[in-house]
Amino acid sequence: MMIKNRKLNKLKVRRFIIVCIAIIFIIIFICMKINKNNNKYKELTILLNNEFIELSKDVIIDENNNIFFSKDDIQQIFDSTIYYNEAEKELITTYNNHVALLKVDEKNAEINDEKVELKRSFARN
Repeated sequence: MMIKNRKLNKLKVRRFIIVCIAIIFIIIFICMKINKNNNKYKELTILLNNEFIELSKDVIIDENNNIFFSKDDIQQIFDSTIYYNEAEKELITTYNNHVALLKVDEKNAEINDEKVELKRSFARN
C-alpha cells in the first residue's frame, strides 16, 4: 500500500510541476503581448507611389496618434536636404529656391525669410 501512495504522490507532483510551467509560459506570453502594445516604438508599413518603403528605424506613435519618423528615414524617403543643427536646435530644409527653418519648442517657423505661425506645437516632454 505504501508503494502505491508514493506513485500517486509522484504523479501528483509531476502534474503540479507541469501545470505550474504552463501557467508561467501563459503569464510570460500575456506580459509580452501587453508590453508590445504599450511600447511607443512601433513598426510601420509605408506605401508610397505604389512601392513599399522600408524604414531603417522604428517610428514613434504618441498617444494622439502623431507619427514621428527618424531623421535618417525622412532624408531617405522625403527630403535628402534636411539638416538638423544640434547647437541651435534648428531643423533646416531646402528645395530649389525655398528654405524652411523650424526651431525646436517654438511655434513659429521661417519659410523663405517670412515668419509663419505653426498651427500645432510638438514640444518635447
